[in-house]
Amino acid sequence: MSSINFLSTSSKLLISEAKDLWLSVEIIDADNNVFFIWNSEKKILFKNTDFWVNSALWFKLVNDKSLCYTLLERNWFPIAKSLYLKKENFNNFKESDISWFLFPLVIKPLSEAHWNGVRMNIRDYWELQIKLETSFLDYDTMIIQEQIKWDEIRMLVFDNEIIAAYIRKPPVVTGDGKRTIQELVEYENTTNPLRWEQYENVLTSIEIDDEVLDTLKKQSLNILSIPREWQNIILRRNSNVGTWGTLVNVSSILHPQVKQWVIESLAVFWLHFAWVDIILQDPRSPLLKENWVILEINATPWLWGHKEMLWVNSWNLVLRKLFGI
Repeated sequence: MSSINFLSTSSKLLISEAKDLWLSVEIIDADNNVFFIWNSEKKILFKNTDFWVNSALWFKLVNDKSLCYTLLERNWFPIAKSLYLKKENFNNFKESDISWFLFPLVIKPLSEAHWNGVRMNIRDYWELQIKLETSFLDYDTMIIQEQIKWDEIRMLVFDNEIIAAYIRKPPVVTGDGKRTIQELVEYENTTNPLRWEQYENVLTSIEIDDEVLDTLKKQSLNILSIPREWQNIILRRNSNVGTWGTLVNVSSILHPQVKQWVIESLAVFWLHFAWVDIILQDPRSPLLKENWVILEINATPWLWGHKEMLWVNSWNLVLRKLFGI
């Protein structure tokens, strides 16, 4: 059982919850995160957070951002205004190609996840050109989208039920009138017990990368600036936990129509277990076509941090439903 040390954080968490529920566990291949969980009535094979409930076809379709957006639009679900740009067409890209967009913009790779390669708060065409040129060093196709400034809410859905709903907040440090931003980041990394390197804990350690420097510059700041006491400094605009964001539970205030439409969006793909990221003007209000968009659907949801930040034991609830406990 020492091989458990090679499992991903999500697999470890799932296995731990299974054992707490007195379910049996057999690790088949730790390096590939393949294991069984079973009781006297059923035995389920997992590969990380994947199991039989989602079909392979729809899993592939939803993981292709272009196809996902196309199918959502065909079923009258709103998405952000988008333009797909291939590397080989970049030299012919002109400002008129985005004349129907409103700045700021966000760009992201077509074939990435976890906000890798995402650049946000792009304010004009010239900045867009520079960031696309840099992005095409690593990626073949980029999506250009309007950046919508409402709350980003992630909802975990299993078997037509919202298990958890939370706003993802971008990383912030709070000034004390004495320390620089760099010192505040170091203090957060060393004193917050939830932060650790990569995905080894609930929150990842904050790194001062090019995106952070750019975000600070647009606030007329740099890493040596000393914020005033209680001044909140946004370090980057995207809010993924892997890029140091945090979570705020909003399950209790969601309007019933928000829940209903999110569940119906998954029905387009015949998905029974997934998270849906939406950008929403007000989670308490009914949905209109102009006050929300679907940002992303992920059929392999990662479920750490829910207990510590949301007080929701998501894997416990999923396993109970799966095994009828």
